[in-house]
Amino acid sequence: GQEKTHYFLMTDSELAKDHEWDPDYSADKGRMFEWYDPETKQVVRQQDWDGEARYLLNWQDMTAVVINSVHENQYAVAVPKFYRKDGNEFRVIGVEEGVCRGNEKLVYVTIGSMVEFIGADAFRDCPKLKNITIETELLTADTIGANVFTGIHSDAVIHCPESKVEEYRKLLKEKGVEAEIIGY
Repeated sequence: GQEKTHYFLMTDSELAKDHEWDPDYSADKGRMFEWYDPETKQVVRQQDWDGEARYLLNWQDMTAVVINSVHENQYAVAVPKFYRKDGNEFRVIGVEEGVCRGNEKLVYVTIGSMVEFIGADAFRDCPKLKNITIETELLTADTIGANVFTGIHSDAVIHCPESKVEEYRKLLKEKGVEAEIIGY
């Protein structure tokens, strides 16, 4: 398969090497999957959702990654700065590959200020996507996947911090982005 452009997630087989997997689904707790440390029996990774998106939570470093959009035809997607669960706060550091690919109703996207990577094709082929705000200043050529915003609205505008306009213009153009990029 295609090599992943991120560093956070592991495949199920990689997780199985070091952790025990509990496939039980507990709808009343919003829990999807959990991986446990076999020695301590503590949860090390867990999938969770907030009604809008599904996250992979890393309990070891208290980070989270958006791994898919729950609603295939969301009008707006906001990747938050933090995800909260059971009184704990997880920094949302990434957006997985293909999260909203092919969403024909998506118009607005906001990428939170803690995001360190956006996977390939994350918002590809979203023809109505016209307004994108990138709050993070942490993206680099190595952490933006290919074709992230390919196939979006022809009049799309990407807003980013003023201090990053020139850098993001160059980076995103290299990734196939044709949208206007302006600072705020």
